[in-house]
Amino acid sequence: MGLLGHRAERVSDAALLMRIRMLTSIAGAGFAYRRGAEVDMPDRDALRLLATGQAEHVLPAAAPGAMPASWTLAKSPAEYLKLYPTGPNAGLAREVLGVAGTVMR
Repeated sequence: MGLLGHRAERVSDAALLMRIRMLTSIAGAGFAYRRGAEVDMPDRDALRLLATGQAEHVLPAAAPGAMPASWTLAKSPAEYLKLYPTGPNAGLAREVLGVAGTVMR
């Protein structure tokens, strides 16, 4: 059973791997990880290291051209600025686009 009471079926060894960054150095039979190393590890082992503070989760990199997590609207920042140059999210749209203080018309 998982932490939330669910059961996951392992499709393959690679299906349930988690990428973590080691905060401490650890070694055992057949492995050695130094502090700062990023490791793909089975989720069961990775969750144990996360819970004990020996590692932190590594979030996947955003795909090229993807909007940052701070932009949650369906319209792209450029479309938003064209439609609503002084709207409530105009500042964030300019920040995402890298436009400093200009109003697009």
